[in-house]
Amino acid sequence: MIILHLIDTLHAGGAERMVVNLANGLLKRGLKVHVCASRETGVLSHELDDGIALLLLNRKSTFDLKAIFRLLVYLKKHKVTHLHAHGTSFFLGWMAAICYPKLKFIWHDHQGNRNLKNLNALKLCSRRMNLVFGVNQSLVKFASDVLNLKNANYLANFVIDEKPKLEKGLQNVKLRAIHTFKIIIVANITPPKDHITLVKSFQTVLTKTNGISLHIIGAPSDVNLYGKLKQYCSDHKLDTIYFYGAEPQPQRLMAQADLGVLSSKSEGLPLTLLEYAHAGLPVVVTDVGACREVVQDHGLIVPAQNVDALADAISQMIQQPQERAQMAAAFQRHVQANYDPEVIMDALINHYTQLN
Repeated sequence: MIILHLIDTLHAGGAERMVVNLANGLLKRGLKVHVCASRETGVLSHELDDGIALLLLNRKSTFDLKAIFRLLVYLKKHKVTHLHAHGTSFFLGWMAAICYPKLKFIWHDHQGNRNLKNLNALKLCSRRMNLVFGVNQSLVKFASDVLNLKNANYLANFVIDEKPKLEKGLQNVKLRAIHTFKIIIVANITPPKDHITLVKSFQTVLTKTNGISLHIIGAPSDVNLYGKLKQYCSDHKLDTIYFYGAEPQPQRLMAQADLGVLSSKSEGLPLTLLEYAHAGLPVVVTDVGACREVVQDHGLIVPAQNVDALADAISQMIQQPQERAQMAAAFQRHVQANYDPEVIMDALINHYTQLN
């Protein structure tokens, strides 16, 4: 069994992090593993263990024939048996799979937020999929009900508890405003993450509470949105909101924070949420994707896109240190017990094996 994981990039992000975790986990179990970044590599490529081959296609468009040909040649040369495509890379995976009928084609849905054009492409490609994974139950239901796939399965994300490989120059990254109550969000700046709602909620909390700061960790993936956020902070003199950009090892910053927040409008199973738990952080999250499923009653859950509800939950966490600490401890225990990497990796390999 020879597996190739296919994804658009290896920039810092939840799905990208999971590709690294899965590939490293498979290698540790003695399997031959390849990773293909179709468009670009990125900082997470450095976290692939030695022994994992990395292929970069430099794909410029959906129908980049040169990139498609390179993938086909690579699959044949290395006798790949299982092509595991993640997120939007399903179309490239499908083109390879229809050329090689014996290739086992797996699609891993991390998000679920898709437009009509994307949905029509998915329906076409789903006819060739041998196996589908969803990171929450609603994504599994989508694959079963909308795509009419019988082999749709839940596969949770997980966090590896080990000392990260530190890139030179990044060992001493620290949160600013160290003497304040530090609120952190780790999410690339894109519309689904809805940073503006969090910024406005923080602004509301500031009218009632002194000595707090907001730390935004994530790549400015949407440059226009990033500019608007920065301008809003400047216009309203929100000088205790700090932007850090992409951080390949956000756990180091989480460990310095007092509260983890996610303000998303849509999610799959956010890896950041599991990382908050492993860092021992209490959490406030929006009720989207698998957030309620993960947090249960071990944190505060609020409706998405609701400034006042998010502000009230943050204020509650600030004002109740004892309850905050109890929630954080319970959340950490819950995640460690229910999102065990060993159990999830065993399930993945079992699914692979059943396709043979």
